[in-house]
Amino acid sequence: MKFFLSICVFLNLFCSAEELYNLTLEGCINLAKQRSPSAQIAKQEFESGRWKYAAFSASLKPQIGLQSTLPDFTRSINSVVQPDGSVQFTTQNQAYSSLNLSITQEILPLGGSLFATSSLSRIDLFENDHTFFWQASPIVVGINQPLFKFNSLAWSAKTERLNYELSKRKYDEALEDVAIEITRKFFNYYLATVEVEIAAFNTAVNDTIYTISSGRYTVGKIAEDDLLQSELALMDAQTSLEQSRLDMAFAYADLKLAVGLEGQDSLIVLPPEEIPEFQLDTQRVLQFIREHHSSYILNELQNVEAEKNLKRTRSGRFFSANISASLGFNQTADVLGSLYDNPLDRENVTLSLEIPLNQGVANANLLRTLAEREQIRISTENNEQLFEQQSEYTLREFELLKRQLVIAARADTVANLQFKVAKNRYLIGKIDITNLFYAQRGKDSARRTFFQTLKKFWISYYEIRKLAHYDFSAERPLGKN
Repeated sequence: MKFFLSICVFLNLFCSAEELYNLTLEGCINLAKQRSPSAQIAKQEFESGRWKYAAFSASLKPQIGLQSTLPDFTRSINSVVQPDGSVQFTTQNQAYSSLNLSITQEILPLGGSLFATSSLSRIDLFENDHTFFWQASPIVVGINQPLFKFNSLAWSAKTERLNYELSKRKYDEALEDVAIEITRKFFNYYLATVEVEIAAFNTAVNDTIYTISSGRYTVGKIAEDDLLQSELALMDAQTSLEQSRLDMAFAYADLKLAVGLEGQDSLIVLPPEEIPEFQLDTQRVLQFIREHHSSYILNELQNVEAEKNLKRTRSGRFFSANISASLGFNQTADVLGSLYDNPLDRENVTLSLEIPLNQGVANANLLRTLAEREQIRISTENNEQLFEQQSEYTLREFELLKRQLVIAARADTVANLQFKVAKNRYLIGKIDITNLFYAQRGKDSARRTFFQTLKKFWISYYEIRKLAHYDFSAERPLGKN
């Protein structure tokens, strides 16, 4: 019966609604995770991170490319080196065309790459007669390998993996943030309907009391101030009823928007009938938090980035080298069909060295990155300690709310019975109106306290789910059905 008034009000207000939703707290949360703007934004952020990691993973696989020039035409006067070494300005009228197929494979542990290419090119000379020449490299294989250099590819693999894991965990936490937001707005609306129920009940009761008080005042059984007090109480109840109805309309619109319902859809909330029954093992929950919460991944990522910068700085202090080697075949011909007859060997080996001579800048950069790494280490350790302390407080608060909920439920029952007794005693003239209104305020306060405690309990419940990435009622990690 306690929801009868709100149901009737909204059925009348939204009789032309496109669809009517009868939802519990869990139903509102599930609907919001699918349709709310917050959930949609969180999903797109996760998709961005997922495809970023997919792109990086794909870059570690063999990369096939096809390049072509069709054609590069030139007609101009250029300086041309003659066989005897002299230079003459000669008119050139020619076209160059090429086709190249390449396959490259990164070597993650070494930071180098393997490659294989096959190319075909042609030069057309447009002078007195049109002549052309072909050149082909059927197959060339080789390696590019840095020596004593910073392996940026291997470190990128670490950071990209952590970033992807971070995006997954943030997505799960964002969905729990949606659950917390919906829980808050669900109970805001639910409390608003309770306020309407209280105000409507008090208006009816105070109207009856005012009628009785008027009769008693007429026969001289009560003083005028008692009559005025009952009249004032009736007007306060009427004002409270109007304000409560307005607050309920706003809370309803806020919940509906958060859930993601369309303009003409309507919503009726159903109270949670069961409280999750599970015992929290603090150490077990804290272990879940350490293993799954995004803050620990973020701290790890910051430490990896700091170590990465330190390795890069150290590797640049001394000499480094790069070796490039290739082996294959090539050939030229006037006729395309002759290009692959008896191809000639093609070899190339290049070793390049880089030796910094001024160590002052390198040493200063090294000391700077050492200080930055130590700063990040201290900061992340402190953040983890503070976060663990806050998590322990949240767990203790949840256990306290479970006990307070039992007390609040009992207090609501007792205060309601007390008001009934006080009302009956007032009707037979055993107590004055002041004590009656005192009992009425106690009843209303106990009822509000119960539902406010219930709201705090459910918000705390979803906060713990978010921290531990674990559904304790279903005994499974979040995101797994």
